[in-house]
Amino acid sequence: MDFYDHETYLSPFTWRYGSAEMRAIWSEVHRRRLWRRVWVALATAQKAAGLLTGEELADIQAHQDDVDLVRALEIEAEIGHDLMAELRAFAEQCPLGGGRLHLGATSADIQDNADVLRIREALSLVRNRLLALLDAEQGGIKALAGIGDLAIEGEDVSAPENALGDVAEGVRAFLHIEGAIDVDGELERLGREIAKIEQLNEQCRRKLENADFVSRAPAHVVELERCRLEENTANLAKLQEQAELMRGLLR
Repeated sequence: MDFYDHETYLSPFTWRYGSAEMRAIWSEVHRRRLWRRVWVALATAQKAAGLLTGEELADIQAHQDDVDLVRALEIEAEIGHDLMAELRAFAEQCPLGGGRLHLGATSADIQDNADVLRIREALSLVRNRLLALLDAEQGGIKALAGIGDLAIEGEDVSAPENALGDVAEGVRAFLHIEGAIDVDGELERLGREIAKIEQLNEQCRRKLENADFVSRAPAHVVELERCRLEENTANLAKLQEQAELMRGLLR
Protein backbone atom coordinates (compact mmCIF):
# COMPACT_ATOMS: atom_id res chain seq x y z
CA MET A 1 0.00 0.00 0.00
CA ASP A 2 1.21 3.51 -0.73
CA PHE A 3 2.25 5.79 2.14
CA TYR A 4 -0.33 8.40 3.12
CA ASP A 5 0.31 11.50 5.22
CA HIS A 6 -1.59 14.68 6.07
CA GLU A 7 -1.24 15.93 2.51
CA THR A 8 -4.11 13.58 1.69
CA TYR A 9 -7.52 12.77 3.21
CA LEU A 10 -7.14 9.89 5.66
CA SER A 11 -9.92 7.30 5.62
CA PRO A 12 -10.42 3.74 4.34
CA PHE A 13 -11.85 5.47 1.26
CA THR A 14 -8.44 7.08 0.76
CA TRP A 15 -6.55 3.96 -0.21
CA ARG A 16 -9.55 2.04 -1.60
CA TYR A 17 -11.47 4.43 -3.82
CA GLY A 18 -10.40 8.07 -3.67
CA SER A 19 -8.59 9.81 -6.50
CA ALA A 20 -5.40 11.70 -5.75
CA GLU A 21 -7.11 14.99 -6.64
CA MET A 22 -10.08 14.42 -4.35
CA ARG A 23 -7.86 13.20 -1.51
CA ALA A 24 -5.82 16.39 -1.79
CA ILE A 25 -8.93 18.56 -1.57
CA TRP A 26 -10.06 16.87 1.66
CA SER A 27 -6.62 16.62 3.22
CA GLU A 28 -5.77 18.18 6.56
CA VAL A 29 -3.09 20.37 5.02
CA HIS A 30 -5.44 21.73 2.37
CA ARG A 31 -8.07 22.48 5.01
CA ARG A 32 -5.55 24.66 6.81
CA ARG A 33 -4.45 26.29 3.56
CA LEU A 34 -8.07 27.31 3.00
CA TRP A 35 -8.32 28.70 6.53
CA ARG A 36 -5.26 30.79 5.74
CA ARG A 37 -6.78 31.84 2.42
CA VAL A 38 -9.84 33.17 4.26
CA TRP A 39 -7.65 34.97 6.81
CA VAL A 40 -5.69 36.59 3.99
CA ALA A 41 -8.92 37.65 2.25
CA LEU A 42 -10.14 39.17 5.51
CA ALA A 43 -6.82 40.98 6.03
CA THR A 44 -6.93 42.28 2.45
CA ALA A 45 -10.38 43.80 3.01
CA GLN A 46 -9.29 45.26 6.34
CA LYS A 47 -6.21 46.81 4.74
CA ALA A 48 -8.51 48.55 2.26
CA ALA A 49 -10.47 49.87 5.25
CA GLY A 50 -7.29 51.23 6.83
CA LEU A 51 -7.04 48.63 9.61
CA LEU A 52 -3.73 47.14 8.38
CA THR A 53 -0.66 48.62 6.75
CA GLY A 54 0.65 47.49 3.39
CA GLU A 55 3.69 45.97 5.08
CA GLU A 56 1.55 43.95 7.49
CA LEU A 57 -0.59 42.60 4.67
CA ALA A 58 2.45 41.71 2.55
CA ASP A 59 3.92 39.80 5.50
CA ILE A 60 0.67 37.81 5.91
CA GLN A 61 0.41 37.09 2.18
CA ALA A 62 4.02 35.89 2.03
CA HIS A 63 3.27 33.08 4.50
CA GLN A 64 -0.20 32.11 3.29
CA ASP A 65 0.83 28.63 2.10
CA ASP A 66 3.45 27.86 4.76
CA VAL A 67 1.36 25.34 6.71
CA ASP A 68 3.40 23.85 9.56
CA LEU A 69 1.23 20.99 10.75
CA VAL A 70 3.74 19.80 13.36
CA ARG A 71 3.81 23.21 15.05
CA ALA A 72 0.02 23.62 14.82
CA LEU A 73 -0.55 20.22 16.45
CA GLU A 74 1.84 21.14 19.25
CA ILE A 75 -0.23 24.25 19.97
CA GLU A 76 -3.48 22.32 19.64
CA ALA A 77 -2.29 19.85 22.28
CA GLU A 78 -2.00 22.83 24.66
CA ILE A 79 -5.21 24.73 23.88
CA GLY A 80 -7.54 22.04 22.49
CA HIS A 81 -8.71 24.06 19.47
CA ASP A 82 -7.56 23.15 15.95
CA LEU A 83 -8.43 26.42 14.20
CA MET A 84 -7.02 28.66 16.92
CA ALA A 85 -3.88 26.54 16.95
CA GLU A 86 -3.47 27.08 13.20
CA LEU A 87 -4.04 30.81 13.73
CA ARG A 88 -1.27 30.98 16.31
CA ALA A 89 1.09 28.97 14.08
CA PHE A 90 0.31 31.34 11.20
CA ALA A 91 0.85 34.40 13.39
CA GLU A 92 4.21 33.11 14.57
CA GLN A 93 5.38 33.04 10.95
CA CYS A 94 4.39 36.68 10.38
CA PRO A 95 6.47 39.01 12.60
CA LEU A 96 4.86 42.14 11.12
CA GLY A 97 1.28 41.15 10.40
CA GLY A 98 0.66 38.15 12.61
CA GLY A 99 -0.96 40.17 15.34
CA ARG A 100 -3.50 41.56 12.86
CA LEU A 101 -4.87 38.19 11.79
CA HIS A 102 -8.48 37.22 12.57
CA LEU A 103 -9.53 40.76 13.51
CA GLY A 104 -13.28 40.80 14.26
CA ALA A 105 -13.80 37.22 13.07
CA THR A 106 -15.12 34.10 14.78
CA SER A 107 -13.95 30.55 14.29
CA ALA A 108 -17.18 29.82 12.41
CA ASP A 109 -16.48 32.69 9.99
CA ILE A 110 -13.22 31.05 8.97
CA GLN A 111 -14.30 27.40 9.12
CA ASP A 112 -17.62 27.82 7.30
CA ASN A 113 -16.17 29.83 4.43
CA ALA A 114 -13.30 27.36 4.05
CA ASP A 115 -15.79 24.48 3.99
CA VAL A 116 -17.76 26.17 1.22
CA LEU A 117 -14.57 26.61 -0.81
CA ARG A 118 -13.62 22.98 -0.31
CA ILE A 119 -17.08 21.67 -1.22
CA ARG A 120 -17.04 23.82 -4.36
CA GLU A 121 -13.64 22.43 -5.35
CA ALA A 122 -14.86 18.87 -4.81
CA LEU A 123 -18.06 19.38 -6.80
CA SER A 124 -16.12 21.01 -9.62
CA LEU A 125 -13.84 17.99 -9.77
CA VAL A 126 -16.83 15.60 -9.84
CA ARG A 127 -18.53 17.65 -12.55
CA ASN A 128 -15.45 17.72 -14.76
CA ARG A 129 -14.92 13.98 -14.33
CA LEU A 130 -18.58 13.32 -15.15
CA LEU A 131 -18.42 15.41 -18.32
CA ALA A 132 -15.29 13.54 -19.35
CA LEU A 133 -17.03 10.21 -18.71
CA LEU A 134 -20.10 11.21 -20.73
CA ASP A 135 -17.88 12.34 -23.57
CA ALA A 136 -15.90 9.09 -23.50
CA GLU A 137 -19.08 6.97 -23.48
CA GLN A 138 -20.95 8.84 -26.21
CA GLY A 139 -21.19 5.78 -28.41
CA GLY A 140 -22.94 3.68 -25.79
CA ILE A 141 -25.24 6.51 -24.74
CA LYS A 142 -26.36 7.14 -28.31
CA ALA A 143 -26.99 3.44 -28.85
CA LEU A 144 -29.09 3.10 -25.68
CA ALA A 145 -31.03 6.29 -26.32
CA GLY A 146 -31.57 5.56 -30.01
CA ILE A 147 -30.21 8.94 -31.13
CA GLY A 148 -27.89 9.80 -33.98
CA ASP A 149 -25.97 12.68 -32.40
CA LEU A 150 -25.03 13.76 -28.88
CA ALA A 151 -23.44 17.04 -27.78
CA ILE A 152 -22.28 17.55 -24.19
CA GLU A 153 -22.14 21.27 -23.46
CA GLY A 154 -21.13 23.52 -20.58
CA GLU A 155 -23.62 24.74 -18.01
CA ASP A 156 -24.01 28.18 -19.63
CA VAL A 157 -25.23 26.92 -23.00
CA SER A 158 -28.59 28.35 -24.11
CA ALA A 159 -31.49 26.13 -25.11
CA PRO A 160 -31.28 25.16 -28.80
CA GLU A 161 -34.13 25.94 -31.15
CA ASN A 162 -36.75 23.34 -32.00
CA ALA A 163 -35.90 21.21 -29.00
CA LEU A 164 -37.74 19.88 -25.98
CA GLY A 165 -35.92 20.45 -22.71
CA ASP A 166 -36.13 18.93 -19.26
CA VAL A 167 -34.13 18.84 -16.04
CA ALA A 168 -33.16 15.65 -14.20
CA GLU A 169 -30.82 15.57 -11.20
CA GLY A 170 -29.46 19.01 -12.07
CA VAL A 171 -28.63 18.12 -15.69
CA ARG A 172 -30.42 19.91 -18.54
CA ALA A 173 -31.21 17.71 -21.52
CA PHE A 174 -32.52 18.87 -24.90
CA LEU A 175 -33.94 16.71 -27.67
CA HIS A 176 -34.17 18.06 -31.21
CA ILE A 177 -37.63 17.24 -32.61
CA GLU A 178 -37.91 19.47 -35.65
CA GLY A 179 -39.92 17.58 -38.26
CA ALA A 180 -40.38 14.59 -35.94
CA ILE A 181 -43.41 15.77 -33.95
CA ASP A 182 -46.62 17.55 -34.94
CA VAL A 183 -46.54 20.17 -32.17
CA ASP A 184 -50.05 21.51 -32.81
CA GLY A 185 -51.47 18.00 -32.93
CA GLU A 186 -49.66 17.02 -29.74
CA LEU A 187 -51.01 20.09 -27.96
CA GLU A 188 -54.54 19.17 -29.03
CA ARG A 189 -54.09 15.65 -27.68
CA LEU A 190 -52.69 16.93 -24.38
CA GLY A 191 -55.56 19.41 -24.15
CA ARG A 192 -58.09 16.60 -24.45
CA GLU A 193 -56.31 14.54 -21.80
CA ILE A 194 -56.12 17.53 -19.45
CA ALA A 195 -59.83 18.30 -19.90
CA LYS A 196 -60.74 14.67 -19.22
CA ILE A 197 -58.76 14.54 -15.98
CA GLU A 198 -60.11 17.91 -14.84
CA GLN A 199 -63.63 16.57 -15.34
CA LEU A 200 -62.82 13.43 -13.33
CA ASN A 201 -61.30 15.56 -10.57
CA GLU A 202 -64.42 17.71 -10.42
CA GLN A 203 -66.55 14.58 -9.99
CA CYS A 204 -64.30 13.34 -7.17
CA ARG A 205 -64.40 16.73 -5.42
CA ARG A 206 -68.19 16.87 -5.57
CA LYS A 207 -68.45 13.46 -3.95
CA LEU A 208 -65.92 14.28 -1.23
CA GLU A 209 -67.61 17.62 -0.53
CA ASN A 210 -70.99 15.89 -0.22
CA ALA A 211 -71.59 15.27 3.48
CA ASP A 212 -74.17 12.55 2.78
CA PHE A 213 -71.75 10.60 0.57
CA VAL A 214 -68.90 10.84 3.09
CA SER A 215 -71.11 9.78 6.01
CA ARG A 216 -73.06 6.98 4.29
CA ALA A 217 -70.56 5.41 1.89
CA PRO A 218 -68.25 2.66 3.19
CA ALA A 219 -64.94 4.01 4.44
CA HIS A 220 -62.97 2.20 1.75
CA VAL A 221 -65.11 3.79 -0.97
CA VAL A 222 -64.48 7.28 0.41
CA GLU A 223 -60.77 6.54 0.65
CA LEU A 224 -60.77 5.27 -2.94
CA GLU A 225 -62.19 8.59 -4.13
CA ARG A 226 -59.51 10.46 -2.22
CA CYS A 227 -56.80 8.29 -3.80
CA ARG A 228 -58.28 8.84 -7.26
CA LEU A 229 -58.26 12.59 -6.74
CA GLU A 230 -54.65 12.55 -5.55
CA GLU A 231 -53.50 10.34 -8.43
CA ASN A 232 -55.41 12.34 -11.04
CA THR A 233 -54.01 15.61 -9.67
CA ALA A 234 -50.45 14.28 -10.00
CA ASN A 235 -51.12 13.10 -13.57
CA LEU A 236 -52.71 16.44 -14.40
CA ALA A 237 -49.57 18.29 -13.29
CA LYS A 238 -47.41 16.10 -15.53
CA LEU A 239 -49.65 16.66 -18.55
CA GLN A 240 -49.69 20.42 -17.95
CA GLU A 241 -45.90 20.41 -17.74
CA GLN A 242 -45.68 18.51 -21.04
CA ALA A 243 -48.08 20.98 -22.66
CA GLU A 244 -45.97 23.90 -21.46
CA LEU A 245 -42.87 22.30 -22.97
CA MET A 246 -44.67 21.88 -26.28
CA ARG A 247 -45.93 25.47 -26.25
CA GLY A 248 -42.33 26.56 -25.76
CA LEU A 249 -41.56 25.19 -29.21
CA LEU A 250 -44.04 27.61 -30.77
CA ARG A 251 -42.61 30.74 -29.16
